[in-house]
Amino acid sequence: MLPLIDKVHSRARGPFDLPYKPPKAEKGRSCHLCANECRLAPGEKSYCGLRINKKNKLVGATAEKANVNWYDDALPTNCVADWVCPGGTGAG
Repeated sequence: MLPLIDKVHSRARGPFDLPYKPPKAEKGRSCHLCANECRLAPGEKSYCGLRINKKNKLVGATAEKANVNWYDDALPTNCVADWVCPGGTGAG
């Protein structure tokens, strides 16, 4: 069963350009944002996809700065009822 799970997991991460397993480059930069503790070679992306090693410097999310994203949903029935949604502000 494990080989099948590994195959499906790898296929699910591929379209998002995410590594199959947490990177552990021998001479990479260490990331300590989570328990995976990735070690990224130059140009390599972290397991979560939030950080990348650019010219031997980790860029992206930090413990103090997040990467955020949302979308405007025109259908209030699918709304998150938050300030980013017209249904939650009374504007929609």
